[in-house]
Amino acid sequence: MPVRIKKYSGEFEEFSEEKLECSLVRAGAQEGDAKAIVQKVARRISEGMETRVIYRMAMRELRRASFAAAARYDLKFGLMRLGPAGYAFEKYVAHVLKHHGYEVKLNQVIRGRCVEHEVDVAASKGDERILVECKHHEKPWVQCRIQTVLYVKARLDDLSQVFTKAMLVTNTKFSQQAIEYGSCAGVDLLGWRYPDQGSLEWLIDTKKLWPVSILTMADPRIIGLCIEAGLLLLRDVQALSVEELRVRLHLSRQKALRMKREVEEILGGEAS
Repeated sequence: MPVRIKKYSGEFEEFSEEKLECSLVRAGAQEGDAKAIVQKVARRISEGMETRVIYRMAMRELRRASFAAAARYDLKFGLMRLGPAGYAFEKYVAHVLKHHGYEVKLNQVIRGRCVEHEVDVAASKGDERILVECKHHEKPWVQCRIQTVLYVKARLDDLSQVFTKAMLVTNTKFSQQAIEYGSCAGVDLLGWRYPDQGSLEWLIDTKKLWPVSILTMADPRIIGLCIEAGLLLLRDVQALSVEELRVRLHLSRQKALRMKREVEEILGGEAS
């Protein structure tokens, strides 16, 4: 008999073993490991169980099978941990776009026809000049709604002499109304699992642009230190020696070594 589970939004949906397995494989779990984890989790599912409980069960099992895959499986929540100010998310989005061939500038103040605007990210590629607005959420059930898309479109209209298009980037999902309006008004939307081809996590995963906030040792203090030091990506940490990491982040050698080893396990390589 199908079992219904409670989503973060409070809505109910039927539990799907296939959906859970796909998410585990997408994070890098071996197919056999993913199937075994799904079987263990499925045996413990009960009517009305919250998805956050299911996520924790799956994460525990995945860590036993593959630490690296478990870290990548935590990407959604890792992005949420880049808050609360939101500026770190803007910097992170700029990094992602840059690694996908865009030229980027952060926090530009640009005069429009009517007023000045502070632009989160100004991106360009070829003939395109893109106004990028970043909207960070700390809760997975908070959607990016039409009001934000309307705001971005209004800014683009005032800055049309500078930008050729606008993009709204969020770490969660868009409401259906936001998607419909964005499509109609010509505002590109980039978020969690949206669009189907080329979503935010796809851009991250294809280039291995995982943030430092997915590390198990990355508490708010360490995430803050990494942001201040300009170390937003795991690959930024990978490029440093343990001693350089210790000095840049004011960590003990033991913590610096632990961070370096976690990064190397996820990305591959050897701590030095």
